[in-house]
Amino acid sequence: MVLVEQKKWILKLARSSRKKWYLPLLAGLAAIDLYILIVPLEAVLVTSVLLNRKRWISIALWMVLGSAVGALSLAFLSHHYGPHFVEAVSPGLLNSETWIKTVHFLDDWGIWAMALIAASFLPQQPAVIVAGLSRMSLGMIVLSVVIGRAGKYLVFAFAASQGSKWVRKYSKA
Repeated sequence: MVLVEQKKWILKLARSSRKKWYLPLLAGLAAIDLYILIVPLEAVLVTSVLLNRKRWISIALWMVLGSAVGALSLAFLSHHYGPHFVEAVSPGLLNSETWIKTVHFLDDWGIWAMALIAASFLPQQPAVIVAGLSRMSLGMIVLSVVIGRAGKYLVFAFAASQGSKWVRKYSKA
């Protein structure tokens, strides 16, 4: 009985993944992730691709767009409202070890550090805030996030789209 209910839920989710609103929803989740830090974006990406393999590129690119919009808004707000805004969004961040390491990393490597953080599993929120507070160009912040996230999300999406083929191929060996 439970298996039947799970199957119905998966089919409903698969149908939803083909709706016009689904990709903008993914972008919204990616943007919100810069503020709340609990959206498992990689899991959302892989699940979405598994539900609709033919759209793996568009799924990845919509999530890149959302991350870029989130980074732009967070950097803009950090830039204009300063440390008070940062403390409201992420209490204790300005005094954390993560903050100190991020400041040094961005000072040493600039936008390449931001791109590397965006491509990694590290939270990009502190880097975007540091860049915003240091008045790094908003365009450069967005560009670095796009470079980092595009690389990461396209690799994840491609792997998810090919995953079942790889499993079948190598399970026969």
